[in-house]
Amino acid sequence: MSAFAYGRMMRNSIDERTRFNLLSAQEKQQQPEKPQDKLTSAAAALIPADVLMLHALLVSLTTTTDDKGTTVITNAMFLGASFWALLGVTALLYLIGRGHSSWTGADIVRLGIPLGAFVAWTALVGTSALTPLVGGRVPQTGLVFAAGIVAVVLAAINEKVKPKKT
Repeated sequence: MSAFAYGRMMRNSIDERTRFNLLSAQEKQQQPEKPQDKLTSAAAALIPADVLMLHALLVSLTTTTDDKGTTVITNAMFLGASFWALLGVTALLYLIGRGHSSWTGADIVRLGIPLGAFVAWTALVGTSALTPLVGGRVPQTGLVFAAGIVAVVLAAINEKVKPKKT
């Protein structure tokens, strides 16, 4: 789900009926009659799909693959800068979706969830916009471990700050 849609869900008080209505027709057909489970809410917060699509496009424009199948970054400066731009886009989409009325402290925490998810995701994939920023300085195993911890913490935070059912 996009960061924009997640922000919009927060704006609409996030009752199960509202969340269910944001699903596509195909997803609705696959949904059981019971309310969505906890993982749906966590996935909505943790996967800013619109930003991931932009990220994929940027990686394809700034990398090539050599004869051995190794990804080579051809424009590290632009790819590294795109990391910060994509973080900004993620925040902007959430802010637009959430709107400006009735913000609480929990809304500020919720804003950080898609941001943290993007950072964790870029650490988990091979070559990403994060690679030029940390490549060579932090071992891949350290990135994966840290990203895994961040993802678990974000899921827990999301459970804690999601609006109460009405």
